[in-house]
Amino acid sequence: MKKHATLLGLSALLFFSCQSQSSNQVTTQATDTVSTAPVAGAPAGAETSATPSRQEQQREADMLAKDTLNAVQEEIVKKPTASTTQSFAAFFTQFEATIQRQDAAAFNKFIDPQRGLYTIETTGTMPNFYHITDIAKHRLSNFNKPFFTIKELFKGCQLKEVKTWPKINCEGDGDAYAQRGCFLTDGKEFQQQRIHQFASLPDAENQRVEKTLPLVTKSVLHTVSGYKFYFGQIDGQWKVLFINLMTPCSA
Repeated sequence: MKKHATLLGLSALLFFSCQSQSSNQVTTQATDTVSTAPVAGAPAGAETSATPSRQEQQREADMLAKDTLNAVQEEIVKKPTASTTQSFAAFFTQFEATIQRQDAAAFNKFIDPQRGLYTIETTGTMPNFYHITDIAKHRLSNFNKPFFTIKELFKGCQLKEVKTWPKINCEGDGDAYAQRGCFLTDGKEFQQQRIHQFASLPDAENQRVEKTLPLVTKSVLHTVSGYKFYFGQIDGQWKVLFINLMTPCSA
């Protein structure tokens, strides 16, 4: 009898032990399942951590749109490299030479036929924009002289690449710029100035300027004359896009 009682006791212990392990497994499985389901008592429509919220989805969409826009802009305006800087230096030498020779036919090849060239001039304090496709037909607004008369002041331009142009100082009778020379930078400062906003351009002309501005990647300042030249690459060729003939401290 004692042996039978002992066997019955061991059987009962084994039975309850198996039931306990089975119960723990069921509880664990239930817990794992609940962790991916909505939290009890959460507001209707609340999303779980495994599903992105609407704000996260919108943020991802905005980032994708921004990345796409940046990619398009980089396709249009290639970032300058050492090779483009070298090719620009050779191009600029030719560009300056055409002005000194007063060679209108050669100069016109530096003007993109679709976008043209804008000169920025003034007869007072406000800028005037002139759209040019044939430089031989353009006369300077303040003196009514041919364009190539700028060669009297614009000469001997030995490019020096810098991050920013020298500062302007209109006090006293000295030079308008803190340094003398011919300085080369990128096009960011000119793009940010948005001078055309002060020129009262017709809407169509204003839009054309807006489309041309992002193409500017090289800017040249000649401090003796105060002239500024802005260039960009179109279909792999350097083109002159804007020339600012307004001199500082002249107003």
